[in-house]
Amino acid sequence: MRTLQEFLTFHAWDQDVRRDRLHRRIVDRHLPAPGQVNRTPRQPDPLEALGVVGLVDETSTVKKGIKTPGDQRQYCGAVGKIENCLVTVHLGCLHGDFKCLIESDLYLPENRSNDRARCRDVHIPDSLVYRPKWRISLEQIRRAMGNGIRFDWIVFDEGYGGKPPYLFGLDRLGLHWIGEVPKNFLCRLTLPAYQSGQAPFAPKRADNAACGGKPLRKHKGRQFRLKQQTEAPATWLAKAGRARLLCDGRPTERKYWLIVAKNEKTGAVKYFGSNAPRKTALKHLLRAAFSRGASRTAGNRDERAGPPNSQRLAQKKRLARGRKPGPTRGQ
Repeated sequence: MRTLQEFLTFHAWDQDVRRDRLHRRIVDRHLPAPGQVNRTPRQPDPLEALGVVGLVDETSTVKKGIKTPGDQRQYCGAVGKIENCLVTVHLGCLHGDFKCLIESDLYLPENRSNDRARCRDVHIPDSLVYRPKWRISLEQIRRAMGNGIRFDWIVFDEGYGGKPPYLFGLDRLGLHWIGEVPKNFLCRLTLPAYQSGQAPFAPKRADNAACGGKPLRKHKGRQFRLKQQTEAPATWLAKAGRARLLCDGRPTERKYWLIVAKNEKTGAVKYFGSNAPRKTALKHLLRAAFSRGASRTAGNRDERAGPPNSQRLAQKKRLARGRKPGPTRGQ
């Protein structure tokens, strides 16, 4: 590991050139030409039917020490809590069975960015300064598009879906997107007759809009069986409606999709937003939204969390009887 760090730090090489070369290699060898269909109707592939999907995600790693670049106490997804860690923002590319990481950038927190002396100590160039994660993601997408990658979809989690400037930035790039939004995400399903600060005329949260807003409250929802590479197929009860987002406190002229999906087995509820055209089928939207699971490594979350409660209880019983504990999940 230290040898790799020394190579990346002290040896002269142009990472931008190699990144661009990777993008062009992917375009030439792995992505379809415009309008090309690789599968016949007799062999449908739900993932390939989505086209080229851009997967926006981030990775957090627990780090402690004075020589770690960009670390601070912040939310760490690896442990699910606030921890001293560093965060990197990634962009992946998915088309059918092909998936590849094509962009990766360090997120430099604002307080670390202001401490340029420490940045120089850990070899962070002066050109790298604080940028919000959503802005880093937009820059990554622009670079990939500039090298010939044409995305049919951009998908992301609520950390990015909760940032309207990010969503509008994707709109300006002419991209179709679908991503999770937090339950307190504000939108308008209908325009009020007049402007008022009273509660009945105020924008609604996504969870409230899904339960009591028109027209979602009239829909019971439809069942969809969705397959993911990292989890067993699950049945989701989903419904969708058209809504307006808020830009500088005002409702947008353009309408977007607001989707609520509930896992019938676990009860988990997800909220999604999308700028897809009105005629887009709900099943197609959900396939795109859940394609993020195809980019994740199977079992990571379960291995971090340890064995399920039933396995822990069985191990305690074995120990109480003087037996050796059995294998845990992931071993």
